[in-house]
Amino acid sequence: MLAPKDDHKHTPVQNNRPSSKELTEDELTCLKDKACNLSASKDECNTYSRCNWTTTDGKEECSIRTPCEDLDVYDCVKSDYCDFNVDGKGTCTYKTNVKGEIFNEDAKANRYCFKNNPEYIEDDPKGEYVEDSDYKKCTVACGSNPTEVCSENCKKDAINRLSCNTVEGMKYENRICRKDKLYKMSSIKKTNPKCLKVAQHSHNNPNEAGYIPHTPGYRTPHTFKINDDQKLRFIFNSFLILFIILLNAGIIKLFKN
Repeated sequence: MLAPKDDHKHTPVQNNRPSSKELTEDELTCLKDKACNLSASKDECNTYSRCNWTTTDGKEECSIRTPCEDLDVYDCVKSDYCDFNVDGKGTCTYKTNVKGEIFNEDAKANRYCFKNNPEYIEDDPKGEYVEDSDYKKCTVACGSNPTEVCSENCKKDAINRLSCNTVEGMKYENRICRKDKLYKMSSIKKTNPKCLKVAQHSHNNPNEAGYIPHTPGYRTPHTFKINDDQKLRFIFNSFLILFIILLNAGIIKLFKN
């Protein structure tokens, strides 16, 4: 209060909110496997750098490639989907110029991970869709009646499914976009984590149950230790008694007058 205003140092508030370029752990995990798990056709699978169409025991499926960051230098250099040291930090990263940027938020199945569509738009004007298992079933059903109308209906349904499922809290079922019943329950679990009680333990007596020895280098902190200051207590009590005496004297004088 006594210092001039010019002497005050104002520290700006730091905004720790992650930028739009930073990915959460859930988004990163989703991006690494979601597109591969959804892809039911070779063309769809091969549009993603982290996916690879494989045939095992006659069964074709879209598998997840070994993440570039998990490859050693030799495997990274000979890989057809990774680059080594492109950022000058000696790291192995995906080739973004092969099949498009791996973490493009608006690219097809990637939108499932970000859930950043503001609303469901029927017949999404982008015309973008994912060739997932439902789309494949639809096209197979059209095989017995291969008409252009049937094929277009499969695409339309796939477009609506992608548009709906990438809106947070919504789910596409039976060709209707509606609120996901399970979403509310999952959001409650995330926002209300259980607080675990600290188990009964002791640091002082080795014979007590739950004894846990102090870690090496430990010492009892004294910075915020509260002590019973006898002098301060005496001064406080003196002022309190003096205040009561003066108050009583004032009241007595008031009544005499």
